[in-house]
Formats: sequence, structure tokens, C-alpha cells
Amino acid sequence: MRPLPASQVEDWFWNIDTGKYYEGPQLPGPTSHPASQPTPGPRDKVPADWPEQLH
Repeated sequence: MRPLPASQVEDWFWNIDTGKYYEGPQLPGPTSHPASQPTPGPRDKVPADWPEQLH
């Protein structure tokens, strides 16, 4: 079996061998990002009004 985490904020996994969902362990959230990585995205690539564009 090769389980893959669906996301770091959800607790379900997808088993690619059986093609079915299954309950998995609670994954810890991220604690940091590389210091050289700007947030919320690449420098000069994110519009100034990005928070207003979120749905």
C-alpha cells in the first residue's frame, strides 16, 4: 500500500492501490518557510490587492 496525504489540513488519505479514501493520522501543520522565500508569493508577482481577490 502506498498512501499519499491529501493535504496537511485534512485527515483523509487516498490509497492509490485500492482507489479508495481512508482515515489517516492528523498531520502537523507547517511551522515555517525558507527565510529566502517571500510571502505570500514570489516578490513582484503577487498583486498588491491579493487579500481582496481571495474567494
